[in-house]
Amino acid sequence: MRYWHDYAIAWGEIIDEIATGTPAVKSTQMLRVLAERILDGTLPADAQVPPTRQIASRLSMGRNNVLRALSMLVDQGYLVAKPRSGFYVAKVATQAPRSYETTESVETIWRSRLPTPPIAKVRRQSFYIGYDIPFRGSGFDLHLFPANAWRDCEREAMSLTQISDWGRDSVEADDPRLISQLRTQILPSHGIWARPEEILITLGGQGARYLLARLLGGPGVSFGLEDPCLPDFLEVSRLSGSKVVSIPTDREGAIPGPELDSCQVAVLTPGHQFPTTAVMPLQRRHDILKRAEQNDCVLIEDTFETDLLDGPEKLATLKSIDRSGRVIFIGTLCRQMAPGLRIGYVVGHPHVIEQLRELQRLVHRHTPGNTQRALALFIERGHYRPFVRKARLELERRGNLLKRALADDIPEISVFHRDGTSSFWCELPLSKDGTRLTEMAQDTGLLVEAGESFFHTSTAPRNHLRLSVASVTDDQIVEGVGRLARLL
Repeated sequence: MRYWHDYAIAWGEIIDEIATGTPAVKSTQMLRVLAERILDGTLPADAQVPPTRQIASRLSMGRNNVLRALSMLVDQGYLVAKPRSGFYVAKVATQAPRSYETTESVETIWRSRLPTPPIAKVRRQSFYIGYDIPFRGSGFDLHLFPANAWRDCEREAMSLTQISDWGRDSVEADDPRLISQLRTQILPSHGIWARPEEILITLGGQGARYLLARLLGGPGVSFGLEDPCLPDFLEVSRLSGSKVVSIPTDREGAIPGPELDSCQVAVLTPGHQFPTTAVMPLQRRHDILKRAEQNDCVLIEDTFETDLLDGPEKLATLKSIDRSGRVIFIGTLCRQMAPGLRIGYVVGHPHVIEQLRELQRLVHRHTPGNTQRALALFIERGHYRPFVRKARLELERRGNLLKRALADDIPEISVFHRDGTSSFWCELPLSKDGTRLTEMAQDTGLLVEAGESFFHTSTAPRNHLRLSVASVTDDQIVEGVGRLARLL
């Protein structure tokens, strides 16, 4: 038996770590911190827990709350309760630290089996940590998020009646209520009328891209991608063994030419070319469809922030004017709301959807049912369209501010931007290196994207930047442009 005062220093540090927030928060932190310290060996087996009254006093919380938290740790197997003696660390809960040196032979084993070249690392997980001005894409603005409406829909989705619907392992179909909302509220705005068997819900647009690259790509398949394009789609295409064909672009998007004609599968972003935001004219869309029919090419229409377009700005999608059934449509439900929701969808021929569903089953079976149901309720109750309007107006206002700031402070930058998107494609003077500028900006707390990473040809230009106003305030826009001007 090891008395608690034998570990007084360790217990003091643990108490200090817990002692923040309200009593409810402290109880939750007590569960987390004690479990972590037991697992990492800071508190060894049979170590005694200080008296509950002393813990309660140090944390300024009721003794009953402390007892409740410790009892939960007993239930979870981290502690044991001994009559008239108190709580002790359970033997089964501790883990001895593991450390070993990797031998050269082990390194050789894995080096020969992992992809060559390795999967590219894209630093997109911690955009905003440590940076005070995030001009990067995939932004999330908490102030725009409809928290109250979403909370109500989540609460309703967690009722027993709703859980009885979505709680099953549904690999054969998606939430019928979400499918219904897509068919009646979302897809018609893209000019698309689809039957339920033509729609698959995916883990975001990224999940859709992965599934399609694996299903339609492969060794010997000419897989066309715009240049520049979304780097992640390029990586998945390469991993599938496809022969990647570079489709050139201009200020009107992908160019219908010999490169496109040589493809068996081509990925296009006509609504907003990614990342340049170019909008493809209607006549070019018809030309591309005609070429695809003549050369038996399958087209994947990948959308980028086209849900923010409205009225005459929203041209007919390739899918809406396709009469041959060769266009597959990838969509997301307003990525500006919360990218972490991870809800995307694919619209295609029933045979394609059936195979995609089987492939998805092998990866993660299906998209979480609770999120599907909450989103269905969110659209049903009329929250989605007002949010889209609000996001559009706010991003348009921020975009105008960014354009004015760039024109005033850095007139040598050529800015390309189309309505309905949060991103700006910026061309620097040829003498400037966008990649180097990005690295220098990070040192000042400014996060921007180098345009070079979006190209996949050997002659990729280095004088481009991509800026986004998805998650910056007015003051950050002005200050960020000022920092860029000083760096240049």
